[in-house]
Amino acid sequence: MKYYYSLAFALSILFLAACNKNKSISFSEFPKEFSLKGEKVEDKNHIKMGTVDLYDTLLIICSPLEMRKCIHIYNKNSFKYLKSVGVRGRGPGEISVPGHGCIDDNKGILWYRDIGKKILWEFDLDKVLKVRDYKPENSIGLPDGKFFIQFYNEGNGHFSFSNPSQDTLISFFNYNAICIDSISIINELDVYKKLDRDTRMFTATYIYEKHPTEDKYVISYRMADVTAVVDSKSNIISIVHGPGNVIERPVYGEKNYIETNQKIVVNDEFIYCLYSGKKKSEEKDGEVLHNFAKNVHVYNWRLEPITLLKLDFSVADMDIDKETNTLITFSPEAGGLVYYNLPKL
Repeated sequence: MKYYYSLAFALSILFLAACNKNKSISFSEFPKEFSLKGEKVEDKNHIKMGTVDLYDTLLIICSPLEMRKCIHIYNKNSFKYLKSVGVRGRGPGEISVPGHGCIDDNKGILWYRDIGKKILWEFDLDKVLKVRDYKPENSIGLPDGKFFIQFYNEGNGHFSFSNPSQDTLISFFNYNAICIDSISIINELDVYKKLDRDTRMFTATYIYEKHPTEDKYVISYRMADVTAVVDSKSNIISIVHGPGNVIERPVYGEKNYIETNQKIVVNDEFIYCLYSGKKKSEEKDGEVLHNFAKNVHVYNWRLEPITLLKLDFSVADMDIDKETNTLITFSPEAGGLVYYNLPKL
């Protein structure tokens, strides 16, 4: 595999032409840095890996690894364990092959992807806490022939998803599992140029999040120092290159790339990108060790660099409690949840 350690001149020209009147930024370091000290959360569940999502007073960890149940619920303020649901299995209301979830904040629903059954299970979070042996009763299908890594509840009867097409960044499907291609966000960024079919279909090359109230999406590439803000009409609003100059060209089957942006969390003002900057794994004393991220890059929605947050534990996933300005992370290094008090920006 070949690694590309500089932004190609042609790519820069493409970005500048695409942005036109929009803002394009290149930078090598953040104007501010903060080193944060985390507080470990004691947890008897001993979860080895998980994603973190917050809803109302709840903290939800989705963990498909080595556990009979996939979804674990805590109080987000006290970190008190409340309940686990999402039984693994092939029976009614059971998850055959765990994926991951997304939350509809308006309806209090966790949509959890069952890769094996090709559906999204509907977990009503209010009922989850009230019903002793809760299993989901309702589900919706997924679009035929669409393998995707990330999906997002748009809150309007539609889901968006990371479309593996070379020409499309984000597409949408409704609760009837019908794709609405007419409002796809076309990929004018084309960071990796032409990819072969298998790479395009089965490699997650970027992640994204939607602005809480405006028609904007932030797109961060997972193996390139490129982040952009686009709208649903395919307009590139702004783009930033940095702080490094990594561009890895993904090839299906090759796994040990330099990883850049691993997770995005947003609010009305800021974009938080969990950033690695290292190869996905390295071998030490005959053991393959995963390199998890320890930095969080913060931008505003104009993609102006704001600050670099340095964490004292490596992180697999994160979310932000907007009420308390707290960064809540899942750290395999620490063996579970670690939280950080964020500085005022």
